[in-house]
This record gives sequence, structure tokens and C-alpha cells, in this order.
Amino acid sequence: NVLNAQTQDQKLSVGLHAGVVNYNGELNYLWLNTDKAYRAQFGVSAAYNLNAFSNLGLDVSKGSIGYHVPELGGFRSDLTQGNLQLRFKINNGRMLKEDCRFQPYVFGGFGFAMFKAKDDDSSKLVVEGTDFTKNIGLGFTVKVTQNIGVNFNTLYSILSSDRRDHQSLAFNDQYLINSVGVVYNFGKPKDTDG
Repeated sequence: NVLNAQTQDQKLSVGLHAGVVNYNGELNYLWLNTDKAYRAQFGVSAAYNLNAFSNLGLDVSKGSIGYHVPELGGFRSDLTQGNLQLRFKINNGRMLKEDCRFQPYVFGGFGFAMFKAKDDDSSKLVVEGTDFTKNIGLGFTVKVTQNIGVNFNTLYSILSSDRRDHQSLAFNDQYLINSVGVVYNFGKPKDTDG
């Protein structure tokens, strides 16, 4: 098997992603409410391998966020967000082989979320501005070839404020982004068997 004869020497990867944003705040605090609107988000990512156990990830995405309440009107906003994350790789050579096709990870980090009103009635209740965020999440990449993989990622972010949805009652606003994408790993793995 060619995969078993090689070790990873691919330090840098980049990706393109698409996903949905799930708002959580005073207007709606149920994560799995199927009646709520899920807004699209599109972005790019990069990751740099620090060692067998971790890498540094960076992602930036743009889309929208919101929630519709028939009696109140709800809110809708453009959302531009970005994150810097430290990822712990499960395929680190101890838990799973470093060069296995299934490459799961967990992560935590910090970022920003910028809210901007859209040009329609649904955005009248949005409080525009930028928040710092704390985020955690998990994901995995399935390698299709030595350089190309399909990535699935779930990111949970907590805002530094509780005012973007024009409600401030109990806890800071939050959101979840579930995304799928394609990643490209630069470089060739070293052939260890000559």
C-alpha cells in the first residue's frame, strides 16, 4: 500500500468551504429548532502543521445570520467572521496513523464577527458592529488523493457582546457554523522505504 510506505511532509494546506449558520440568542435558544432559518456562509481556510500533534488554522468567511419571528420581525444581518485556532490532531501517530485517510481534529481559538445590516426590512433590529469571539469545534478531513481532501467542520462561537440581535437578557449571542469543503495539501509526502 503506497499510503503505508510514506509519512506526511505536507506543512501547508488551503481550502474552500460552504456552510450554514445557526443563530442562538434571546430570540431563539434552541440549537436543533427546525423552524428557524439557516443562513449560508462561504469562506477560505489555511492550516500550517506545527508538529505531529497540532496545527495552526486560520479561516475567514462571509454570509448572513438571522432569525425570523412573525410577531416581532426578527433580524437579519451580513456576517463576516474569521478565526485563528490551535487544532489538536487525532491522527498524530499515537491515536491514529499520521498518514491515514480519515484525519479528525478538535480545536479552540479566538476571532472576530462583523455584523452589517442588509438593505431590507428584516435588518432593522440589527445592531451593527464587530465583536471578538471565542470558539471551539471539531472536524475531520477525508483524503481523496495525497494532496486533495474533503473537509467537514463544526465551529461554535460565543460573541463578546449580547446586543447584535437587539435583545440583551440572559447570555451573549452565539452561533454555530457547519461547513463542508475541499482542501489542498501542498508538497509531497516523503517516501520512507526508498
